[in-house]
Amino acid sequence: MPMEPFTAAVALTIVVLTIKKVVDLLKLIDVKDWKGVRNQSVAWALGVAGAFLLAGAFGESVVQGVRLGSLNAAGLVIFGLGLGSGGSFVKDGLAAIDNKDTAAIG
Repeated sequence: MPMEPFTAAVALTIVVLTIKKVVDLLKLIDVKDWKGVRNQSVAWALGVAGAFLLAGAFGESVVQGVRLGSLNAAGLVIFGLGLGSGGSFVKDGLAAIDNKDTAAIG
């Protein structure tokens, strides 16, 4: 069954963001920026935990045509990695815009 164009665009965006954050993580490991490695790992862990919580609390909810309760553990992990990558990407964007460092978290 073909995906709707909007759903395909969202799925592709999640994949691209996750790949970008994996590449960023590898760069952070290469330069031994352990704080950055920790921050990205926490973002992914929170994204995965959030995906499981969403599926448990709102299992009947539909996100882009997929019922959250119908996803297996692997699907929820992938969805959670996408959530964490998206959140991390937004934080990076806000940090780049904020030249006075008023949004600094840590």
